[in-house]
Amino acid sequence: MSSNSRSPKNDLTKYFIASSDCDSEGPEQARKFLESEGVKVDQMLEDGLKRIKKIQFQLKAEETKKGMRAFDEVRINVIQWVESLISQPGFSFINCVQQENIVVNFRSVESMSEEDKKEILVKHFTLKRLNDESENPSGV
Repeated sequence: MSSNSRSPKNDLTKYFIASSDCDSEGPEQARKFLESEGVKVDQMLEDGLKRIKKIQFQLKAEETKKGMRAFDEVRINVIQWVESLISQPGFSFINCVQQENIVVNFRSVESMSEEDKKEILVKHFTLKRLNDESENPSGV
């Protein structure tokens, strides 16, 4: 089936459907009329359902892409914010963890690299920001 909605096949199908509505007394009569005119009704229905499913899949994929872009934007903003937080004089990772109620194995905190600490904070604040946005989508 072509992707062009103004194809002769589509025009012909629309004509048959319009004619069958006028000539028939119900859906079964319309089906009989279309079949008598050589239209493969079952194939036409199957093709239509395939098209609908394809469009639904494309819409869902686009929605997923938008969500991923939004997540990427939030993560980039959080990374920048965490970097500025960490670079502040007097910043204490342990105090931040306690203040934010982040669960961390304190025995391993001392052996963590600065990058590991940054990643923990980025993950925490990204999730916190996404949760805040989902609870208050208007941004108010």
